[in-house]
Amino acid sequence: MQNLNVIKFGVSLVIRVAVEHKNPADSPKPVEGLKRLAKSDLIVQCVIEESSENIIAVARELLLEICLKALEEDHATIQVT
Repeated sequence: MQNLNVIKFGVSLVIRVAVEHKNPADSPKPVEGLKRLAKSDLIVQCVIEESSENIIAVARELLLEICLKALEEDHATIQVT
């Protein structure tokens, strides 16, 4: 049996941004898109609050920009603010 070394690392998620959809008719799409985004990137944390506030937490601004673009184009296919 092969011995595997496990690499552990810690990342502080210092940027937290609330995400809203521009079109009210798209209300279920952001939640599903955030779930897909969280599964696709282990360094991104997506929080879906009961108050309907959706939050993305990341470590850097560049990663936030990448996540917002992926949310709009790939995961939810809606415009977000």
